Amino acid sequence: MKKTITILALLLTMMVTISCPGNNKSTLQGKTLTVALQNPKTVLDMHNTQFFIVMSMFDHVVQTLYEFDEDFNVIPLLAEDMPTISSDGLLYTFKLKPGITFHDGSPLTTEDVQFLFERMFSPDGIGISAASYDMILGAKEFTAGKSTEITGFHAIDDYVFEIQLEYPFTPFVHNLAMSYAGIIPKQTFLANQKDWGSKVLVGTGYYKLKSYHPTAGVILEVDENYRDGRAPIDNIQFKFIDDESTALLEYAAGNLDIVDLPFEQYQDYANGKFANDIHHWSRLGTNMIIANFDDPAFSHPLVRQAFAYAIDRDAIVAQVYKGLLDRVDNFLPAGMPGRNPTIKLPSYDPAKSRELLTQAGFPDGVKVEAIYRSTNHSDGQFWTMAQAQAKEAGFDITVTAMDRAMQVELMNSGKIPLMITGWSASYLDPDDLFYTFFHSNWSHLKSSNFRDAEVDALLDAGQRAPISRERDAMYERVEKIVVERDLAVYPYSNTKEFNLIKPRVINPFRLNGIYHLWTTDIQEN
Repeated sequence: MKKTITILALLLTMMVTISCPGNNKSTLQGKTLTVALQNPKTVLDMHNTQFFIVMSMFDHVVQTLYEFDEDFNVIPLLAEDMPTISSDGLLYTFKLKPGITFHDGSPLTTEDVQFLFERMFSPDGIGISAASYDMILGAKEFTAGKSTEITGFHAIDDYVFEIQLEYPFTPFVHNLAMSYAGIIPKQTFLANQKDWGSKVLVGTGYYKLKSYHPTAGVILEVDENYRDGRAPIDNIQFKFIDDESTALLEYAAGNLDIVDLPFEQYQDYANGKFANDIHHWSRLGTNMIIANFDDPAFSHPLVRQAFAYAIDRDAIVAQVYKGLLDRVDNFLPAGMPGRNPTIKLPSYDPAKSRELLTQAGFPDGVKVEAIYRSTNHSDGQFWTMAQAQAKEAGFDITVTAMDRAMQVELMNSGKIPLMITGWSASYLDPDDLFYTFFHSNWSHLKSSNFRDAEVDALLDAGQRAPISRERDAMYERVEKIVVERDLAVYPYSNTKEFNLIKPRVINPFRLNGIYHLWTTDIQEN
């Protein structure tokens, strides 16, 4: 009897293993590309998340009115052309490409575009990035329940619509190219709300959702009837593997086609048999330390100034990031309009740090907690090194690792005392980064809680101003305030991505950290 139970248990285990998506690509027919991702621990729905990991899957299924090319130019995707814009910058007129259908066969119409915004601004659950679009006339009133319609959205017919803004917003069309503005079929969503992003996800993209498993991963299958011709690869399998070492072992065993290459492993692989598999990708981003202005100690300007002297950013970039990144002082990445060329942060000086802490009323030093994601080994190494440096400078840092979901929840609630983050702009406009981190409407979502009337006024004015030298000067002033004057952020390096990619993979592409694999192919042996 015992033997029978053991055999049955073994068979059940085998069945579960085979049935879990992401475990066995041999069951998939045709060309299959297998990509390792850390588990975002959330469903595939950009209404509720800002994870670029989710975008890497979501964007293959759901599309936007516009998209970015490899140089971050905005080009039409579901829209027929660029919108016509009134002379006062308030009224945008759009036309959808005719004949586009969703994966379920329903036609794309202006009703679906309208529903994007109705869901985004819903009083029952506003979208996480709704503030990037709430300049649409009537959006705030709709969210507050004061209106049953978004007055700034006008459906002319099934393909033509207008959007009226409350005030001119220079990067509005850029925002329509972000994943948060992905268009889904209204009726299909309403019939499948509980399963949306897991069992059901319907869009107009090159790929359809085949399966989602919360721990194993996601499988996408090609849309054979895609309007511009099907993508070359039949299946894309995203395997959730949180441990970087495990992912690298899977790559070496031939079970993965694409995997992230951590900084600490880079040199070993650059000198090994997979040297030719290494790919580099630049991002429009910055790695930085964020201190919480609501923290009792860091609310004091002299404490923030002291902390600038307490961290040896040069040593950290050289040792933790193996010299693969460039040490920076600017918050804005190189090439971004509005980047202030005069920004300079202090160099490491523990004695100066202690002197400033004493002046601030902390002669015995400052205790603070730093929180990072447990799956990010580089972040752990950063804090190990920074902890020792800061100790000499009068800062006693307690380092806490937690899983991604907990860390993001705590960050969005504005309660992380000290953290590092790498953040990329979605496009070449400074508003996207500055407003997200430092406008008082948003700063709590990054646990910065920075509030400054001058910065708010400059950022509000920058959104309304046309592209010009005067607009750039506004953002240069903002950067001067948040980096040098108020030390609301401590930038330390630019951002890059490194992958190992099998030679059989043709034309892999990653834009700003997000995989775009619909033009990728596989060379079969």
